[in-house]
Amino acid sequence: MMKTKITLGALPLLVSFILVLFTASPSFSEEPKKLAIIPFTMNSDRDLNFLREGIMDMLSSRLAWKGRLDVIGEMH
Repeated sequence: MMKTKITLGALPLLVSFILVLFTASPSFSEEPKKLAIIPFTMNSDRDLNFLREGIMDMLSSRLAWKGRLDVIGEMH
């Protein structure tokens, strides 16, 4: 009699664990997420466009994750 109560009490916990396990796992057929890098301006006395472009390139290359995250933004 005691084993039946333990089994019936653990059943909802087991079912909820299985649901969380299957809903939290990523789907392999899922499209990659997209991230937009918005262009910005540098306010300086000197021309720092080379630095702005370098920052944009570095952000794009460091944040991209093949098959998982596509970085979209200003392309040269």
